[in-house]
Amino acid sequence: MSGPARSLTVTSHAAQRYRERVEPGRSFREAQGRLRWLAATEKLSARAPLWLDRLATERGLRFLVGPRLREACGLDRSGSLVTVLTPEFPYDEQVGIRKPKRQAADQFDKRLQASYRDAERHGYASTRALLKMARDLGAVGAAKQLLAQSGWEDPLQRLRAVGALDLSIEAHVLDPRFRHLFSSEEIDVARQRLAQLGFDDS
Repeated sequence: MSGPARSLTVTSHAAQRYRERVEPGRSFREAQGRLRWLAATEKLSARAPLWLDRLATERGLRFLVGPRLREACGLDRSGSLVTVLTPEFPYDEQVGIRKPKRQAADQFDKRLQASYRDAERHGYASTRALLKMARDLGAVGAAKQLLAQSGWEDPLQRLRAVGALDLSIEAHVLDPRFRHLFSSEEIDVARQRLAQLGFDDS
């Protein structure tokens, strides 16, 4: 069941998160007014956005969504909008929404294995070394080790040659669903490597 969220109370914390994560150019007062207007006009749904579906198991949650919120999502608990989440920041520990690292790490592992198979279908001549590393260290651990190593040019150039840079470890590290698994330095390394090959992650 869904409809306009006209009775929602907007907390100061939610307004601050909106300002930080959606419209950083606004003052706090402007962000608060904007979020109150969005709460009165956008849709309140019992279904989470696809990128946030792991939170749907918490009973009683409702989600403020709509085109004017862009990709952001307001989180309603018992009639109060308590925070604003985005694909880049799908958590807020101050209101009890923790970084879902274990689940995200499992999803990253599945994504890596699927990408390995997809790359082979594109014609990428891969080795089993990556899968062995992922088995030994976990997919996240393998990605961290590869980001710290030199010699990355050849595999990425071969992926580019078959039009599959989006299947690279680096591209997965930049995926908003997985960024919180990596440090800012690791994210910068992934972005720089792909940028050198003309890949735009935006």
